[in-house]
Amino acid sequence: MATQLVRLPIVATVLSFAMSLPVQAVVLVTSDEAKQSAKSTVMESLLDSAADPSVVRPAIEIRQPSLLSQPLGTPLAIELSFLAADAPIVPDSFRAYYGNLKLNITDRIIKKVKVLADGLRIDDAEIPSGQHKILLIIEDEKGRRGERELKFTVK
Repeated sequence: MATQLVRLPIVATVLSFAMSLPVQAVVLVTSDEAKQSAKSTVMESLLDSAADPSVVRPAIEIRQPSLLSQPLGTPLAIELSFLAADAPIVPDSFRAYYGNLKLNITDRIIKKVKVLADGLRIDDAEIPSGQHKILLIIEDEKGRRGERELKFTVK
């Protein structure tokens, strides 16, 4: 009778080790940045207010968090869908600005997630407790800009 090697304990050990590795969250905003933004009073749109309203623009749909009227826990998932009008979305045009001060947090996002033409997903966004707003911007190949403001509270 031939003897067979059993490799299950090694596989289980490797899996256990891999599952115990720390997962780094996407720190979108620090507590200091949130406090500084809360002191500011005006958040202006970056969209040209004189732009022709009849121009079709790309849109941003907020898929998650789905219930923005309720306080959210952290880390939280953020999922956006980009909706093209009549020209393809340019993923590299994505921008995210935090709070009334319009702190550019784009690099914090794109270092951790890939922005695609149809959207993006952040599974583990770290944001301090308080009220928050993020201005999201995307452009299409015709240079038209679409924007959406994401407002939420973290408990």
